[in-house]
Amino acid sequence: MGTQVGGQFTMERSKISEFFREYKLDYLAIEYIKGNIHKYGLSFGAKLLQQIDFATGEVTTFAPVNINDKENRLEQFEYGHLLNSLPQKVREASLHDNIQADFDLWLAPMVQQHLESSRNALCVFTDIDVKPNHPIVKHSFMRPIIFQNEVYFLLTKEHSTMEDIDTAFCEVGSWSLVCALTLHSELDELTQKSNLGLQDLNILTTNVQKVIVMAYDGEGYLVWHKV
Repeated sequence: MGTQVGGQFTMERSKISEFFREYKLDYLAIEYIKGNIHKYGLSFGAKLLQQIDFATGEVTTFAPVNINDKENRLEQFEYGHLLNSLPQKVREASLHDNIQADFDLWLAPMVQQHLESSRNALCVFTDIDVKPNHPIVKHSFMRPIIFQNEVYFLLTKEHSTMEDIDTAFCEVGSWSLVCALTLHSELDELTQKSNLGLQDLNILTTNVQKVIVMAYDGEGYLVWHKV
């Protein structure tokens, strides 16, 4: 299953992945995502809630294979300790190799696939704690764009490596994370703008394919998929 290196148990990512799987969740997860969008999605989120019938989509998450040993565990979106059900050696190997299975093995590839699927594909990140004068607006490797007094960050195919995606989520990812995988037919023009117009905002929300929020006290993500 693994090897002992310098007294530390290590394991290949492919082996770690055997201890996780994707779960499909029900309407409670949809309501949790809508609640996060309402609280943290800013004007973009308000438009999403107006334009999208989330009930017609589905929600998935990525967690240990035996997480359902605890009744309704995956419906307790506010609470962590999901990894307690893993064998100790798997937890140790994951920590030693800095592998966050739900992100590195599931979410990041999903985001990468979206960004590389079309020249019009992008990710939109909201951050309720950032205003236009925040230093990150000047220093982020992503493309910041302002709507009224709100700052959004755009991630495009130009930065679609796994390392870029990891950096993007670390840069704006927090308990208030709202990330949308969407499309814009005039993406080149959009990324040259410093301000987001109402028409562009409508285009971005109308074309949303997936919405990502953080859950389980930061130990996992919920992803809403357009069906």
